[in-house]
Amino acid sequence: MIGGLSRSNHAWERAGAALGLVVEHHDGDAHGCRAATLAAIVQRADVVIAITMPNSHGAIAIARRVASRCGCALVRVNRLSPRGLGAVVTDALAIARTQELAR
Repeated sequence: MIGGLSRSNHAWERAGAALGLVVEHHDGDAHGCRAATLAAIVQRADVVIAITMPNSHGAIAIARRVASRCGCALVRVNRLSPRGLGAVVTDALAIARTQELAR
């Protein structure tokens, strides 16, 4: 999960746990060593959800590049709350399966 407020980190983790998922949250700040942290999170992920409002264009570019290299699905959404995570994850998994079949 990329984007959203840092103070929401625990809410994202709880929402993921309720769905049986492990959610790692990065607030989208890609300055300095935080870009490497972002890249590492994307490399570990099966699916990456990037919230684009508000988020750094740099963070989205890093996530897109790394996801493409790793073959992981990247889903961009304008806004998202922890309550809406389930629907987006369902869509993201469908995209991931489609990408696997295309390979």
